[in-house]
Amino acid sequence: MARTTVLIGMGVLILVFTAMILTVVFATRGALSGNRHIIEVLHFVGAESGFVAREFQKHFLKISIKGSAAGGALAALLFAAANLWQSNSRATPQSEQATALFGSFTIGFGGYLGIFATILVIALLTTLTARLTVMKTIDEIDLIRSDPARADGAPKS
Repeated sequence: MARTTVLIGMGVLILVFTAMILTVVFATRGALSGNRHIIEVLHFVGAESGFVAREFQKHFLKISIKGSAAGGALAALLFAAANLWQSNSRATPQSEQATALFGSFTIGFGGYLGIFATILVIALLTTLTARLTVMKTIDEIDLIRSDPARADGAPKS
């Protein structure tokens, strides 16, 4: 039962990462849409795609570190609180049932290291997603600029 719970937790984590990536794509596209005229001017006057992408990348990296650090700290606090509750309520029916179902709430150094690794993975995924989204959008701007007939999304004949 514990293995099944761990597998379900891993599945939920994968779903959360997928939702995070999609959210970053939509947020980046929204920020790009709101600043499209500025990005076009910067790009047309010679700013390289990498420069524009780096600026968005930095912005989303800061946001992701703040959010993932807050979530990681909350997770660590919840595990610490559950461990404290479990150690203070030994030999009670509630504690025995929780231990039988979930095992010990002690995650140790490796668990806290895993929380920190998750924070880093979230920051990395957010940064890469923002960069790829910006680069793709700038490529679309270049495509429209080089072939205005494709501005409406019609396939090239």
